[in-house]
Amino acid sequence: MKRMAVILVAAMALVSAVQTGICAEGAGTAQWIWYPEKDMDPIAEAPAEPRYFVKIFSLEAAPKSAKIEVAVDNVYQLFVNGKSIGEGDNWQAATVYDITKNLKTGKNVIAILATNQDGPAGFIVAGGLVTADGKKVSLVSNSTWKASSKATKGWQDGVEDKSWVKALEMGEFGSPPWGTSVECEMLSQ
Repeated sequence: MKRMAVILVAAMALVSAVQTGICAEGAGTAQWIWYPEKDMDPIAEAPAEPRYFVKIFSLEAAPKSAKIEVAVDNVYQLFVNGKSIGEGDNWQAATVYDITKNLKTGKNVIAILATNQDGPAGFIVAGGLVTADGKKVSLVSNSTWKASSKATKGWQDGVEDKSWVKALEMGEFGSPPWGTSVECEMLSQ
């Protein structure tokens, strides 16, 4: 009986260890998203072309800490407030970015240049920040992100024109076609 209790506690600890980043923190709200392709379903097939995405939000003060985890099918470049932060080309290996020093009081922009190479297209972002007064705020990909098939001047800084549309939500972490194949780096932190 005691051994069963230990196994149960260990299993529960493992499940709660997974509760960060794409694999859990915000996993219930973070969505695989993409540009709503005309006459195509990006889950099945999308053009082998770049797409542009922005998330604009405001902060009353610079955060104490802020991290996001990013996975993109296929290739991406990440920008925060116009500055290139990182890039990746393996959708099965999510990357964690500490963006604390890149955020500021007032308007902030997370921007992603994502390029599909073939087959399905999508990306998922999950993480969050801790405000100066200790509040936790989720930063996740969903339909509040804006998307475009064309780069517009200043897009990395959140300058949008009429061509920008709501991003298309395609499912949360674990949804097909990606399933749970993404290795989540935040699990090891």
